[in-house]
Amino acid sequence: MAFARGIVSHTGLSRKEAVVTNLWASLLGGQVAGLVFAVFLMVVYPIVLGRSILDPLRIMGALFRGPDVAHNGGAGAIILGLIANQVVALLWSLVYWVISAFSRERFTLNHAMMLGFIIGGFAVLLDVYAIMPVFQRGVNGVNVWARNVWPIYDWLAHAAFGLSLGLAFFGFRNQIETTRLCKRGVAHKTTDPSHVHRHEP
Repeated sequence: MAFARGIVSHTGLSRKEAVVTNLWASLLGGQVAGLVFAVFLMVVYPIVLGRSILDPLRIMGALFRGPDVAHNGGAGAIILGLIANQVVALLWSLVYWVISAFSRERFTLNHAMMLGFIIGGFAVLLDVYAIMPVFQRGVNGVNVWARNVWPIYDWLAHAAFGLSLGLAFFGFRNQIETTRLCKRGVAHKTTDPSHVHRHEP
């Protein structure tokens, strides 16, 4: 892949190492971004809307368990909502990885965050406006998400998700690359004959 060749030329990683490194960075970044998405809404709801800090997670759980759960759901609904949120984040992080894999350039921070921002926008359009209405009509008969999440905060939360996905990807990728190259350097020093101390008689 073009992306892998670019990584090899810039960092010295093999093609396989480049692909795996970026996969892990995307997956880890996606989980961080999913938490940022949830935390953003959990801050907005009590401060701006005067609702419980846990209502965003209840709403996510209510997508599967019915509209009444959105306001008074217990621990089960909250945990279900968090899991559902992180699964969706996982899927979008895979999209991020696939797109980045075909890039001709190794991502700078700006490139990484821009791609994340674009993916965040697509996530709103696909998840909220295309999939959600159909899914909710089939499961609950009403669109629980649309009833409880204001569009402006929905867009802002997805923007935060996308930007944090790009930022986290960049940070994790650099850290994983550094770790791999450091281990390679240690292995090289221990196997290079020039680094073996010879004891003269």
